[in-house]
Amino acid sequence: LQRTVSQYQEEVEQASSALRRAEKRVVEKEVQVDELQRLLAGMEKEHRSLLLQMKEGEAELARLRGAEGDKLAEQDRSAKLEKEVATLREKIHHLDDMLKSQQRKVRQMIEQVR
Repeated sequence: LQRTVSQYQEEVEQASSALRRAEKRVVEKEVQVDELQRLLAGMEKEHRSLLLQMKEGEAELARLRGAEGDKLAEQDRSAKLEKEVATLREKIHHLDDMLKSQQRKVRQMIEQVR
């Protein structure tokens, strides 16, 4: 009887240990999810900022194109703005890809925690 009780106690200790490890993994996953969500929020903020910069550049570019006369300074500024807008579009595209990837990771981690 004592041997049986001992075996049950050992099984209970092993189960408790396994439960503690599982709880620790869940907490670690929750921390990872929180960190990914924080990073995602930062990337979304940067995305909005880049979109705003691009729109401002496009607006100024449109204004310069519409202005009369073809002064050299305006042409130079126009060329620079075109390059800047193209660069911002590339950054936004890259950031969109990163956002989608991070969102998938967050969804997967949330599913793992559930």
